[in-house]
Amino acid sequence: MKTPASLLLIAAVGTLAFFAGNRSAGGNGGSDEVAAVPDNPATSSKRSSSAERNAAKRERTRIVTDELTIDDAQKLTPEERKALLNKAALLSDPNKQAKILCGLIAAMSKDELKETTQTLMQIQHRGNEWSQAVWNELWTQWGRTDPQGCLELSAEGDGLVTGEDYRRMMSGWLDTDAASALAWANRPGLNERESVAAAFAISSDAGSDLGRLQSAIMAIPDNPGVARTALHDYFDLAIASGEDADLSAIYAQMDPTLQQTAWPVMVQRLSYTDPEQAIAWLKEHATDPGRDYRSLGNSFHRMAMADPAGMASWAALLPVAQKGDPDANTPHPAVIAAHNWLRRDTAAATAWLETQPVGTPWRALIERRANGE
Repeated sequence: MKTPASLLLIAAVGTLAFFAGNRSAGGNGGSDEVAAVPDNPATSSKRSSSAERNAAKRERTRIVTDELTIDDAQKLTPEERKALLNKAALLSDPNKQAKILCGLIAAMSKDELKETTQTLMQIQHRGNEWSQAVWNELWTQWGRTDPQGCLELSAEGDGLVTGEDYRRMMSGWLDTDAASALAWANRPGLNERESVAAAFAISSDAGSDLGRLQSAIMAIPDNPGVARTALHDYFDLAIASGEDADLSAIYAQMDPTLQQTAWPVMVQRLSYTDPEQAIAWLKEHATDPGRDYRSLGNSFHRMAMADPAGMASWAALLPVAQKGDPDANTPHPAVIAAHNWLRRDTAAATAWLETQPVGTPWRALIERRANGE
């Protein structure tokens, strides 16, 4: 017997109603929407904390337009400071760079400084010049944290370059450990650039006490480079603190032992400001115990370039160093002048040389030229 179609339709409707009723009874208030699964509180908290940390990190390492203080830089991790350093390299304005980097560098540890130094140098070599204020802060921070490491790096050719660099490094060293800085400054064997740092330490330790500075310079071990550099500070202090700014008077008041070291310093300083006075002083003090032609090579060459004939006439009056003298193997000032004169006006220079006493080193230039030397 076949089932009537009407009964089949009723059965289908009843089945749908049954399933619909079951879904409604599932606790969704009769709604067809599926209830949202609530977040795990622990998972939600972790996602929120991570997002906050990332946002804070981005905020800390963003490029700022105002000055980055040391306090702010100290709140950064070494990795964040490195990231900010690399971002600052994108700036082309040296002043904006300095506002960020000076505070950043001042917060760095010695472990960060070597890589930072290499980064700064590499970027500058690529054409993005750093402000001098950045370099000053870098070398000062090296002095505060690891001066010996800075000196070792410089010996390898990757650190300090100019005399000002060495002074900045020493400034930081004196701030944190003056005793060891002065001990280093008073040791023998320092090279020319290290002598600048040593002289700065000795002069800084004396302060404005001229007598103390004189005693400190006289106590410097066998290192005339340090003493002569410190003597420039001595002259500056004497001029600033005294009523008489005459260099000759200051020299005359010095201890005779110190005068020997100060002799070339006097000629150098006078030649910078008044070449005529330098020549007059040089002739007057040519027989002083401190005479040292070696230390005046650059000054003599400048004078010879400016007026070789004039220099030859007065330089020929200066004593000739004898065998055993410190400057015995140094060209006599008249030789330097005659060389320059011969290049400019051979006839006039030769005529003058022929009037000079036989046996003088500058008269010998005629014979050398005749022999093709």
